[in-house]
Amino acid sequence: MTSSGKDEKKETNDQITTHHHHHYVTGIMPKILFFIHDKIYGGSLIGVFGYCIEWILELSHVSTRLHKFLHHNRYINVNKMGLLAITMIIIGHYTEHLHQVDENVKQDIEMAQNKKEDDMRTNRIVALERRLSILESK
Repeated sequence: MTSSGKDEKKETNDQITTHHHHHYVTGIMPKILFFIHDKIYGGSLIGVFGYCIEWILELSHVSTRLHKFLHHNRYINVNKMGLLAITMIIIGHYTEHLHQVDENVKQDIEMAQNKKEDDMRTNRIVALERRLSILESK
C-alpha cells in the first residue's frame, strides 16, 4: 500500500464518519440519544445499567423488604424507574446497532481497498507476462 493509498483511505473514513454523525436531529430525546452514543462509551453501558435497574425492579416482586422500600418511598417513583430502565435498554441496543453499522462501513471500505490493490497486482502480473512473452518470442 502506498502512502497516498493510506491518505485516501483516511479521507474516506473521515468523510463517512462526518457523514454518519451529521444528522438533522430535532427534539430533546434524539439529542440525548446521540450525545450518549457519541460521548459515553458508545452508549453500550447504558443498556447494561438499564438491565440492572430492571433486575432490581423484578427483585422487588420477590423481596418484601425491597418492595416496601421501593413502593412506599415517596422519593422513588417505581413506574418512572421502570420507564427509565426500558429507555436505557433501548438506547443500549440502538447504540450497538450504530456501532455495527460503523463497523460494516469500515469493513466495506477495507474490502474495496483490498480489491483495488489485488486488481493492481493482477494488472502488473499480466503486463509482466506480456513482456516476458514478447522477450521470449524474439
